[in-house]
Amino acid sequence: MRFAALAWMACLMLILPHVSAQAAPPADTRAAYRALIAKALQEYSLGHWAEARVYFSDAHAIWPNARTLRGLGMACYEARAYDESIDFLQRALENRVQPLTTKLATEARELLDQATRFVGRVVVDVQPSIGAVTIDSKPVQTRSDGSIFINPGEHQLDVTASGYELVHRKFVVDPGQRLRLHVELISLSQEHASTGAEATPTPRRVANPAPLPAAPPRLVLANQQPTAALILTGLGLAAIGTGWAFYAVHDNARLSLWNHNVVSADPFDPAVIERYRTSEAIALAATGGGSLLLSLATYFWLPEHPGVPAWAIVAGTVGLGIGVTALALSLAVEHCDLSNRNLDCQRVVADRSFGPMVAMHALPFLSLPLMYALRSRTYEEQVALSLSWSQAGGPYVRLAGRF
Repeated sequence: MRFAALAWMACLMLILPHVSAQAAPPADTRAAYRALIAKALQEYSLGHWAEARVYFSDAHAIWPNARTLRGLGMACYEARAYDESIDFLQRALENRVQPLTTKLATEARELLDQATRFVGRVVVDVQPSIGAVTIDSKPVQTRSDGSIFINPGEHQLDVTASGYELVHRKFVVDPGQRLRLHVELISLSQEHASTGAEATPTPRRVANPAPLPAAPPRLVLANQQPTAALILTGLGLAAIGTGWAFYAVHDNARLSLWNHNVVSADPFDPAVIERYRTSEAIALAATGGGSLLLSLATYFWLPEHPGVPAWAIVAGTVGLGIGVTALALSLAVEHCDLSNRNLDCQRVVADRSFGPMVAMHALPFLSLPLMYALRSRTYEEQVALSLSWSQAGGPYVRLAGRF
């Protein structure tokens, strides 16, 4: 999901005139720089990430600065080149030419955190450590902890060293996976000592990759979006409360109609019948919508966990039991027929909407294992929901997502 207006607002900040005269490009290239930035913004708003990256790169060649690096990082992120996006965004935060404002730096850090979630981390352990390592025919950039950021998918590892056999293999990295590849180089002189054959490099398989030790567990919100969790939870609870308020109105109308039918043979009051039907529809719709909002809120409330934890499966099973029991009870009980004076319509369970009202409350419990499964299988999904204040002084909700 992509909102063009939101992308335009984010990108237009790239060309805000917060520069010094000394840092500005020469006058003869200034027009070309601005034209390239305008083309980059246009391609970005159209979702043409590769084209936007080319124009941002050309503008950066004319005048290297933090804003063009940020544009390159955003284009790479949307193109799902997360490892390159991380590099550009980190450089944008450090660059002092046309530096990012506080707001732009905050947004860049948020995007950097999101990109970091999507890449895999690979450690290549070469013994002896004299080989030149390339991944997908490109030299690797090792981080301070010895790991390499790499995009999810299949990759090719090559290790070469003078006097040793060539090592070549393919490996697969999942999003967020921590992987260790152990490579043991074999000396050509040892390999051919007994035969005296000419030493020629031959591909050699690498030992099966072993996962790195898991990071210590920590309780964090998915995507670091507590605002989204609070907004969705608040709206969900408010909707459910509204649903039960209208159900009370509906129930009072039901009892009024039943009492009238018992003691009088006069026709029912049309106003009461209308209130009975309308309040029932609103109660069901509001409760269902509130339960759905609470289910969506679980995406942001749930602590990080690989796969679906056992407690989420138990909670989903309990929710399923509640929903099935409520619906079964609703089907088993004889509902109130306002034309039949013999039915005990004073019982709450005799109302046809009571069972569905209770069953809908099981939806947030059922969503727990489903949300965990969704988060673990669709790594590209990234949803951001925030509440801000516009320049006019009014509140507005911003939603951005990638599916």
